[in-house]
Amino acid sequence: MPKILIACASSIATSTMVASVIRDELYDRGYEVNTIQCAFAQLGSKVDEIKPDLVLTTGKYNFDESAPPHLLATPILTGIGKEDLLQKIITILFEEKKEN
Repeated sequence: MPKILIACASSIATSTMVASVIRDELYDRGYEVNTIQCAFAQLGSKVDEIKPDLVLTTGKYNFDESAPPHLLATPILTGIGKEDLLQKIITILFEEKKEN
C-alpha cells in the first residue's frame, strides 16, 4: 500500500485533516493509502525512516534533490484545485508505478 507522509507545522490539526480527506477521497475512487503525519521539524528524519512514496506539505518546504515526489496540500485545505491535486496524487502513486 502506498505511503503518504503529510507534514504541517505541529502535526496535530492540519495534517490530521489533510490525511483524513486524502484517505477518504482516494478510497471513494477505489484506492487505498497509508498516511503518516509529522511536523515540519521532523520531515527530513521521517522521510529517511519511512521512505514514503509521496510527501504532502501544508506549507512551503525546501526539499533536497533526493526527496521523494512532493506536493503542496493547500488545495485540500481551501478546496481550490482539490480535484487536480487528487488526480496528481493518483498519477504519482498508482499510474506512474504501473509504467515502471
